[in-house]
Amino acid sequence: SDADLQNIRKAVDDLAGGDSGASVDLVVFDSTARHIRMDDGDASSVDLLSHRAENDHGSDVEEALDLAGGLIRAGRKGKVILYSDGLQTSGSAASAAWRLGCQNIDLEVVAMGPERNKEVILASAALPASAGVGETVEMTLSVLSSRATSGKISIHDMQLAKTKAVVITRPLDKGMNKIKYSLPVAAAGLQEYEVRIVECADDTITENNTLVVSIFALPPRKIIVVHGSGGLGEKEALSAMLGDAAEVKSIASAKLDDGEALDSTDLLVLADVPAEELSTAAQQNIRKAVEAGCGLLVTGGRRSFGPGGYADTELSDILPVRFPQKLERRDPSTTLVIVIDTSGSMSGARMTMAKESARLALKRLKPHDKAGIVEFYGSKRWAAPIQPASNHIDLQRALNRLTSGGGTTIMPALEEAYYALLDVQTRTKHILIATDGGVETGRFEQMMRKMTDEGIHISTILAGPKGNSPFLARLAHWGRGKFYLAQNRFKLLETIEKQPDSSLMAPIVAQPVEMKSQIPSPVLSGVNLEKAPDIEGYVEIEAHPAADVLIRTSLGHPLLVKWRVPRGRVAALATHLSGDWTAELVKWDGCSQLISNLSRSLYAPRRDQKLRILPTVRLTGIDVEISADSPLASGSFAAVTLELRNKDNKVVRRELLDPIRPD
Repeated sequence: SDADLQNIRKAVDDLAGGDSGASVDLVVFDSTARHIRMDDGDASSVDLLSHRAENDHGSDVEEALDLAGGLIRAGRKGKVILYSDGLQTSGSAASAAWRLGCQNIDLEVVAMGPERNKEVILASAALPASAGVGETVEMTLSVLSSRATSGKISIHDMQLAKTKAVVITRPLDKGMNKIKYSLPVAAAGLQEYEVRIVECADDTITENNTLVVSIFALPPRKIIVVHGSGGLGEKEALSAMLGDAAEVKSIASAKLDDGEALDSTDLLVLADVPAEELSTAAQQNIRKAVEAGCGLLVTGGRRSFGPGGYADTELSDILPVRFPQKLERRDPSTTLVIVIDTSGSMSGARMTMAKESARLALKRLKPHDKAGIVEFYGSKRWAAPIQPASNHIDLQRALNRLTSGGGTTIMPALEEAYYALLDVQTRTKHILIATDGGVETGRFEQMMRKMTDEGIHISTILAGPKGNSPFLARLAHWGRGKFYLAQNRFKLLETIEKQPDSSLMAPIVAQPVEMKSQIPSPVLSGVNLEKAPDIEGYVEIEAHPAADVLIRTSLGHPLLVKWRVPRGRVAALATHLSGDWTAELVKWDGCSQLISNLSRSLYAPRRDQKLRILPTVRLTGIDVEISADSPLASGSFAAVTLELRNKDNKVVRRELLDPIRPD
């Protein structure tokens, strides 16, 4: 109406005369669009009524918006204000609005004309070109509304015909609205989603309410977990936290001697694996894989970051931590707890051998050392509490009083010795188990791991013939101690409890501490460490000066350290992904997000993308120009077929005349 045109001129005049200093251009349109020049930005110099065509009842909003967008110089911030009744007779306003968004140009819509001219348009729907199965991606919707209102939008997975669409309700401001929705990627291959405005009171034309958007879902990532002698549990923890986004399997460290073991692996996790458990060939294969792009995550306690660590090994140069660590200050002495089986099966010669072995061990101690004796016989009891080894008379009497009788239950006795040693401050701590090996099954490996994390070593003595030697050998292996045979008094081996290991140790911090973010990083995206539970223990490590410390503890020690090698990425986590240290942390929802982010930051580049077409489309009259870019290796080529579909659902197929030859 004439009144509307006068209101528009006043609004343009206000914009041109504002304090912002911005230039203002004017576009008028009916079935065609025209750029109207103003004298020094003065809208009063323009007679809008004179530009109205009396017999032209057409309305091409798309052409007008394209012309307006072309008046804004590329790379400069701009804004287009559309005054219209929304009743277009040709073109697609939604397409033009999408192109403005691609140019980073804001669009504001001012509805004119009668009240009945209400309209809501689904202008665009966008997803990333690709994502991995199990990942969550962000769908971005652009909804153009002639006035402030609200609407319901349905999102339907077109691969799952029987599945109900997700319906979201959002308030809509006048103009262009950006709506974001998190969408899980469920299956591999091309995934299509139908997006539809299903309910909106201020909508009149339903034909512009539906779009189909697609994403190519890539196969799950492949993760290999290599566990040390006591490092079980990381595979299950990773599988639970990453879900369908990754296929996690575990292998023994010896498997890495095979040069093909890491083929097509995206991430290798060394879960509490000491350097001594990896052969030179295995370490060389790991290094080669990482330098080729495979990610590497090293986790654990003293096994990973313990005495000597990976110093002077094939892996020392690619790890983001330094070896050796500082000397831990402790009293240079030993505490020995002897755990003796006094069950009914230990009668006669077996009990004699157990006592003789214990006496030999006590004789090796110095006066400033400490010792204690625990017996188990279906229950457990301190025969002699931990005391100075100089009290040799009391310790010998305690041994002499031991008699056989009762059942065999070793775990409570081990726990008793473990908790007692936690309160002792000596350089080395050792548990010596003397038994015939006839014990119950249980979670011994996990218990041994907990002990060694605290610097406690476990050795075993098979007392008497025909005992359960495989079980005792495994206990000693898990406990990083020694296995002794004492079949008769003529074959007694002297047990030497002083540890020959290097005096350089990575100190264990066995207390609750908070996690603190050190620097901004995508690894911490969506993770609020202020809400994270405390971790109960970690190893004090030293980060390489060139590495990024992503997380520190509240005591200031590095916890998560990361850096790049030529093609791969490597991280070190100074705690476990399972076990007592992180038992509460892994239950926290943010932990899954943290590990998911960390894994994505370490993954090898995708190897299964033989061809990826990134099209750029430009409309020029009735012609369509399409250019494609693909990251193929130099010298590769591909023949490409294009399929174009217009709004009338007519399909045109064309072969590219020349193959793609990326250089």
